Amino acid sequence: MKKILLLSVVLTSMAVSAQTKHMVTVRDDIFTPKNLTINQGDTVVWTNVQGFHNVNGLQSTYTANTSDFGNSVAGPGWTYQFVFTNTGANNYQCDPHVGLGMVGTIQVNPVSSILDKTSKDYLINGLQLAGENITISNKAKPNLTVYSLTGILVANYKASNTLQIPSERGVYFIVVEDSGVPTVFKIQVQ
Repeated sequence: MKKILLLSVVLTSMAVSAQTKHMVTVRDDIFTPKNLTINQGDTVVWTNVQGFHNVNGLQSTYTANTSDFGNSVAGPGWTYQFVFTNTGANNYQCDPHVGLGMVGTIQVNPVSSILDKTSKDYLINGLQLAGENITISNKAKPNLTVYSLTGILVANYKASNTLQIPSERGVYFIVVEDSGVPTVFKIQVQ
């Protein structure tokens, strides 16, 4: 039997993708903004608008980084994005311009935990976990979308109050969208 751990409930205005996108402009030997603080599961998108640059957040360069990310040096017009699933501090640089101070940081904060229960059947903020299904009891036929921790779409339910618990172990985001306002539940299937 699967155990479900409800890690958090987040009320947010983020997009249906269960994450927020943070934009970084790359130009004139600087990342703008240079330093970001984001939440676990958020995406950072770098866009090069001028010059030959890259993003190097590789753990071989920054051994304390919690994630390994980066792209190759290229001219204007490239876009690179990365979903941060691990919490902690991450440094990165532009390899050709690191000597000019072209560096940045990304602090990834965990989604705050409000419940630590492994009970099979309980109700919290309208989310009921019972058997193999999850029922949303406080919404009238919302759209339900399930994403993996890395932002991959797992399931999509239109106008439904019930969804099936994912069969694979892991962390998932359940987005309950009612009248255009999403509520995000983060669960772990053990």
